[in-house]
Amino acid sequence: MKVPISWLREYVDVNVAPERLAHDLTLVGLELGGQQTVGGDVVLDFEVTTNRVDCMNIYGVAREVAVLYG
Repeated sequence: MKVPISWLREYVDVNVAPERLAHDLTLVGLELGGQQTVGGDVVLDFEVTTNRVDCMNIYGVAREVAVLYG
């Protein structure tokens, strides 16, 4: 699932570098498949496993980010 950082910022404050965000989300069970820059925006590509169906949309990933960084 591709997650643009700009979309995450619509739901939650993301004040860390994209590399750090990708690392921290990997620690909670979202495996990073890749990262690319598109038009100045960083897009993270996660391999969401079947045990993390709550993160199969941008809102679910935003909830995880909110939990990680308060």
